[in-house]
Amino acid sequence: VTLPGAFARFVWLCMSKSLPLWVCAIALSYASFAHYTLVHEAVHRNVIAQPKSLDWVNTIVGWIGACGLGIGWPLLQRTHVLHHSFVNTNKDPDISVKGTFVELVTKWIKGTPTSLVPPIAAKYISREGYESLEGVFSKRDIQQSSVISVFTLILLALSLATAHVTDWLFLLFIPQRVAVLILMIFFQWLPHHPFDRTDRYGATRISLWLGGDTL
Repeated sequence: VTLPGAFARFVWLCMSKSLPLWVCAIALSYASFAHYTLVHEAVHRNVIAQPKSLDWVNTIVGWIGACGLGIGWPLLQRTHVLHHSFVNTNKDPDISVKGTFVELVTKWIKGTPTSLVPPIAAKYISREGYESLEGVFSKRDIQQSSVISVFTLILLALSLATAHVTDWLFLLFIPQRVAVLILMIFFQWLPHHPFDRTDRYGATRISLWLGGDTL
């Protein structure tokens, strides 16, 4: 409740001219990033573990977190489970960030525009790419996750039609993409770089630095 509420609050503060656009963009970037806590705990069924009849609560919380990041819940759920199963191997989805820090940022920049493409559209863009998606996700997963991208595009179209594209950029798209970059750095790259170990206690490393516990 708090995270989506904070997101909505900062959007309202900006639209009502109570706060500058750049201030809201920074706050929204952190709020978007914080939504991943909901995703992570929902994936591991830590929101409600028992009874299993209440597992739907984890799904709802997972969807809320995923919407805050602008990514479909099924995609985040499945890739994180695969990450734990195949850490630092070619089957690990997070292996995509392997490389230097500069290469990581470059991949993020290249992935920013393609993040607007609904996963289901891959069927018409690249048959091979779509088949690789089907190898990991069900058709329902792909369809559900595409709804997020379609909704983002609808908001973009509305912002263009009403001359609010700058608001769309700084109050939605940029904060969500910055949140993804933070996740890529601190939850994918930094804990596993240089991705050369797969043993239980060596595949992940702990970095101690001033302010690190604030994340």
